[in-house]
Amino acid sequence: MVQIFSRDAAVKINGATQAYLKNVRLSINFTKVKEYDDAGEPDVLEYGDATYTFTAEEGYPDSTIIDLALGRTKVAVIVYPEGATAGNDKFTLADTLLDVETGWARNAVVITNISGEGKSVTKGVAP
Repeated sequence: MVQIFSRDAAVKINGATQAYLKNVRLSINFTKVKEYDDAGEPDVLEYGDATYTFTAEEGYPDSTIIDLALGRTKVAVIVYPEGATAGNDKFTLADTLLDVETGWARNAVVITNISGEGKSVTKGVAP
């Protein structure tokens, strides 16, 4: 598993900022292809299929994220650092399926945990 970063971040979904989240993590995981020779020694060790996931917590979203999760809508998730972002890394997960856990604080719905798995991830530069 490669963990790319963990810091406060803004999250855009389908191009619009939907939430500012804490403890954002983006993970790239691969299955390993292993084959052994007749003596039981490793003969092949290669990367197999990849999975791309993100997790985060403590967000104050508008209702869009919850509506997209309820609608089982695949989304593009763009994660980048909050604050002075110009020139920093950003990561885009394409065709992401969302899982959302919510709670309530005063007069607002809050995201206590959000996660998703995307079809692919690309690295770019934040605006």
